[in-house]
Amino acid sequence: MTTLAHISDIHLAPLPHVSLKDLMGKRLTGFLNWKIMRRDTLSGEGLKALIDHMREQKPDFVAVTGDLTNLALKAEITRAGEWLKTVGPAETVCVCPGNHDAYVPGALERAQHEWGPYIEGERL
Repeated sequence: MTTLAHISDIHLAPLPHVSLKDLMGKRLTGFLNWKIMRRDTLSGEGLKALIDHMREQKPDFVAVTGDLTNLALKAEITRAGEWLKTVGPAETVCVCPGNHDAYVPGALERAQHEWGPYIEGERL
């Protein structure tokens, strides 16, 4: 039997510095949502506790789905790539980007480049 852990909609916190230029288009709505609704609920400590608990369960495979980022800023995509490495190797962890990871043109491609092995899976 295979044990699967599933984590979704992480929205890694805290939000990095956001310039006015970054808020053009759809990001403005996402930024306001973060400031009003999410900034106090997305704690790094809560996510760390979740990952620690998951590791105690010794899953065979981890699926990370949904949004790793909030606004698909370059700094968020890079940080999410580093965070994925702490979850485990690409052979046992896969990621499926969410709409926040593809918030603006070019963001999904940047995420695919940064998170490549976690999206592509193990090559046989």
